[in-house]
Amino acid sequence: MATVQVSAGRATMSESPDGLLITIPARKNWFLILFMGFWLLGWFFGEVTAISQIIRGHLPHGTNLKGGLPIGVNLFLLVWLGGWTIGGAFAMVAWLWNFAGVEKVLLGHFTLTTKREVFGIGPLKEFKLGNVTNLRINMGLSNATQLMGHFQMMNGGTIAFDCGARTFRFGVGLDEAEADQIIARLRSRLTF
Repeated sequence: MATVQVSAGRATMSESPDGLLITIPARKNWFLILFMGFWLLGWFFGEVTAISQIIRGHLPHGTNLKGGLPIGVNLFLLVWLGGWTIGGAFAMVAWLWNFAGVEKVLLGHFTLTTKREVFGIGPLKEFKLGNVTNLRINMGLSNATQLMGHFQMMNGGTIAFDCGARTFRFGVGLDEAEADQIIARLRSRLTF
């Protein structure tokens, strides 16, 4: 019988002059990183090819139409390029998050700050501590499957709290036990 190894978790907690800083790196899925990396290379080739065809008015294999492409072909390429660009942007964000994403939560003296970032870039949300209530584990539908964790980078998370009439979440892909440890540490510093 194999002995289960005790996990230390992904999050690190440290005291700073600004308060308690919790850093949670994104859970790495190496299959997704490699697969989406190769897929994005193909996506980039399709993007460049479509843009060049629209600009030059050429059909594939060097066929040139006098006066450019027919309006229907140009319109199709523009619509296709729009969808292709949006899909590629979502894939790029998911790939970057999986590869280098980090969540930072700072429990300061007067505020709770959350930030999801990739290479230091990402949205920052700041909440006045007097408005933050009901800190809890969120194991609802937003955490039902592991696959969803890769697409929750904007709003999901295992830890939830209320601020006014809205609920906010952080801790994307955290296990319930690790989320419980983080909540206990936050509550040891402040009553929510």
